[in-house]
Amino acid sequence: MSLPGAPTAEAARVVADFGQQLMLQRADGTRIEATARGKRRLAVTGDWVDWIPTGDRAQVTRVYPRHNVLWRQDDTRSKTFAANVSRVVVVVAALPRLNTDWLDRALVAAAAAGIEAELVVNKSDLAAEHAHTMQRLQPYAAMGYALWPMSVAQGSGLAAWTQHAQAHVSLLLGASGVGKSSLLNQLVPQAQAVTRALSAGVATGRHTTTHTTWHWLDTSQHGALIDSPGFQNFGLHHVAPEALASLMPDMAAHTGGCRFYNCGHTHEPGCSVRAALQQANAGLTPARYASYCSLHEALTHAQQTARRGG
Repeated sequence: MSLPGAPTAEAARVVADFGQQLMLQRADGTRIEATARGKRRLAVTGDWVDWIPTGDRAQVTRVYPRHNVLWRQDDTRSKTFAANVSRVVVVVAALPRLNTDWLDRALVAAAAAGIEAELVVNKSDLAAEHAHTMQRLQPYAAMGYALWPMSVAQGSGLAAWTQHAQAHVSLLLGASGVGKSSLLNQLVPQAQAVTRALSAGVATGRHTTTHTTWHWLDTSQHGALIDSPGFQNFGLHHVAPEALASLMPDMAAHTGGCRFYNCGHTHEPGCSVRAALQQANAGLTPARYASYCSLHEALTHAQQTARRGG
């Protein structure tokens, strides 16, 4: 899925987001520091915006309608952090051990936003651990998620994936230690320097929002990576619990035969999803079903809390 370009000739793209402080790339390729109008956080990395000059800086006056948006979750609320993404790329590795709970949240978040997701599986040079991780990921491959084995340290698999990433805006995600930063720096050698320069450029004031940064894959500017370090979970509170099963392909495959039209697939009699758990070749594993139940409970609690206004 490719995304449309600039909505107008004057629009600028947000290429770094530090909360109230932004960096914009203008139509001629130059960049300018910017602030949001007022105290509300309007724009995030990937947004197209209108702006006006204010001295040697800019002020964002409008955010154009988004093709999609992703949310991150902190202790108290969900916040937007990236927009207009065409692919979510989750980096996992042979080591550290795969966290399937985090992976499932990432895939649900992508599906809820209508964004294609895939997995880069790093550290293929650790043969035994890599084979074990690939085995654990087979249920995801069976659901249709592409797996891209590679070794960033040895350069294996990088060229094929880089070619694949062209003409897409890929959001790059991964837990500490999986090699996400190493992958970014291999593909975009100037990424660290760009990030340091952007950080220094908007160093005024306090920035409590972990920044996301846009990196072009090459000078043709046909493909880009958005790097978003430092958050623990995707925000899913905007997802209704009754919609969750449709966002998990292995669950969705078995939802058509439930006795009740509003079956939550957790305890109801006559549930076709729970029946599928007893079938060896149904493609639904106990671990994935447990993940569904955990997410469903969390979303139900969030929905009830919102209705109570707390």
